[in-house]
Amino acid sequence: MEISIKSESERFQQFLLEENNNNIIFSGIYGIGKSYFINDFFNNQHPKEYIPIILTPVNYSVANNEDIFEYIKADILLQLLGKVACDLKECKISTSVATYYYIKNNLGSIIGNILSTAEKVCFQTDIINQLLKLRENIKQFQESDPIQEDKEIEKFITGLSQKQGSIYESNIITQIIQTLISNAKEEEENHKEAVLVIDDLDRIDPEHIFRILNIFSAHNDFCGGNEHKFKFDKTILVCDIENIRKIFHAKYGADVDFSGYIDKFYSKEIFHFDNVNEIAKCIANQVVKINSDSDIFIEDNYSHIALVFILRNLINYNLINIRTLEKFEYTYNIGHRCILYNTQRYSIALSPALTIFEFLKRVSGSPEALMSKFEILSMKNKFYNKYDENYIPQSFIILADLQNNQLTKTEQLNYKGINYNIDVNKPMLITNNVDYKSLDEVPVNLFEMIYDAYSNY
Repeated sequence: MEISIKSESERFQQFLLEENNNNIIFSGIYGIGKSYFINDFFNNQHPKEYIPIILTPVNYSVANNEDIFEYIKADILLQLLGKVACDLKECKISTSVATYYYIKNNLGSIIGNILSTAEKVCFQTDIINQLLKLRENIKQFQESDPIQEDKEIEKFITGLSQKQGSIYESNIITQIIQTLISNAKEEEENHKEAVLVIDDLDRIDPEHIFRILNIFSAHNDFCGGNEHKFKFDKTILVCDIENIRKIFHAKYGADVDFSGYIDKFYSKEIFHFDNVNEIAKCIANQVVKINSDSDIFIEDNYSHIALVFILRNLINYNLINIRTLEKFEYTYNIGHRCILYNTQRYSIALSPALTIFEFLKRVSGSPEALMSKFEILSMKNKFYNKYDENYIPQSFIILADLQNNQLTKTEQLNYKGINYNIDVNKPMLITNNVDYKSLDEVPVNLFEMIYDAYSNY
């Protein structure tokens, strides 16, 4: 099942191109497809414009702060080596780092020289020549590159559990990462931007979310220089910002200013990923596969359009799990099932409302679970709008007003201020005789109408 992300991709690209928009919070509800979107956007749609490094810090939460810095470096380095063509022997390192590794690898000869010099000092000999020689050796060491970066990388990765990190360190691994990113950006004809994505932030244990956030904040403002420690052009935090807000207030108290805390993690505004309408359309299109003896789920029919409306709102209010919808088996058969009311049989396959209810019951797991969802939905306000064609009044008003109309009355009826008649479409439990003038005049909560209809069902 492929859900279109074209519209949101265009909107996100425009957002990324805004000037000085370097730190971004990418927010969307759970299960809406944030990870899929990010991977597809950077790796498939725009591979010539961006170098994406995508981290999932769920495993970091068990580590100390110092270790987290090391794990981040390992993840970044491993992904870079898989994405960027590089010659590690060309990686430049600073004099201070070269000095450290020269001393580390030549400690014996240096101690010998120092002892020799100390002996000469006792005889009041000059030590300047020895110092100059040490400086020259370090310079030659730096230029000849005997550090063997590939071995250092292997050693670094295998020794993570024993190593300690600091937000101020800039050791050889950090400098290799910086050089790889800088070289990759310079080698491209069209300047690529390096993008660091921290995915699934709100899936971390609540106790560790803000600790990890603060670590990434330190990377973004490395040594007070307003640049990223590893030379990334953009950083993107992927989460549901409302979940982060709730966790923040649960941890620090309802009166603590969340906005003041979270503002430092984005440059301009939070990007709210909203692909709900496309998901609802896609799910409704899948429902077409359901076997029945009618064409009730042909696209643009009452049932199809009404189902898109209901799914969109169930998803928006987190009342239905998108991943459940994606995994659902849509090839079941409705068959010839009917309901009996006042000695009359009504085919489920012919009624938009009944078919929708049967489908949503299967997805929800039980009639009671769906009733609970509709009850919560009915407490929200979604008033009729003549410009929003959803066929809810036509498809659900007869069932919603069942106790009044008994499916027998032919005169004008009234449901909560809306005038309607039962017409020749009675076997389908729909009506085309809804007084839209009364709909315009009376604020009708469509969610409440759906809840009433399901309650009577």
